[in-house]
Amino acid sequence: MVVARPGARPATAARMATPVAGVSRLVVSGVLGVIAWILLAKYVVANPLFLPTPYAVLLAAIQVARSGELLNDVLVSLSYFAVGSVIGFVGGVLLGVLLGANQKIADYVDPWVSAAYTAPLVALTPLLIIWFGIGLWSKTIIIALLVVFPVTIGTIAGIRSTDRSLVEVATSFGATRGDMLRKVMVPWALSFILSGARIGVGRGVIGIFVAELFGGASKGVGLMISNAGQVFNTPLLFVGIIVLAVMGIGVTTVIRFLERRMAPWRTQSVV
Repeated sequence: MVVARPGARPATAARMATPVAGVSRLVVSGVLGVIAWILLAKYVVANPLFLPTPYAVLLAAIQVARSGELLNDVLVSLSYFAVGSVIGFVGGVLLGVLLGANQKIADYVDPWVSAAYTAPLVALTPLLIIWFGIGLWSKTIIIALLVVFPVTIGTIAGIRSTDRSLVEVATSFGATRGDMLRKVMVPWALSFILSGARIGVGRGVIGIFVAELFGGASKGVGLMISNAGQVFNTPLLFVGIIVLAVMGIGVTTVIRFLERRMAPWRTQSVV
């Protein structure tokens, strides 16, 4: 005879209720946002050149989707974004671990990281085009530069905030420096790394537009937005903006899911 553990069903129900509640809040937020958009477009702005209605944007989206241009532009932008984000994320983690674990190296490099993070990297776009041309690499490097520094800073913060008691226990069991990094510091810093990645993803989505606008792209969502703005096609411009926003929301949602699965002890709510 199998006896169910007391409290097992409420715990399961709570785990199931959390995603459902999140989805319901997202739906309510979206509906309220669309209602506010309609009211603002019809009764406040009252000029479709400045703010089109959601219906006009939907018609523009259907039209560009039927032509096949939207799918091609999205795939091109996703390729830039994926390659640049992976390069920026891996580079940020490696640099962050190095600077977080070695104070002497950090004393030399950290000021440069802080300066690069706050500098207007968009201004480097013409120089990157001169160096790497107008092909794939100039655009991916622009996105990588926008992603790498938030990840680096998050990784440094995570490594340096490692619980001293965990370090002392690992040391007492004879852990080497490499063991300490792989088994204690990096796992502890996971939530910090993924938080930095969420910020970096947002900057990377901005980088898509910048890279395609100044990088000589022939296709892409950023170029579609630029072309729509030049001919005052506001509904199509909004289509591009919404596509980039959805891309950012989707990647951020995936990162949040990974954070809950890989570092659940750092994502528990207090309410």
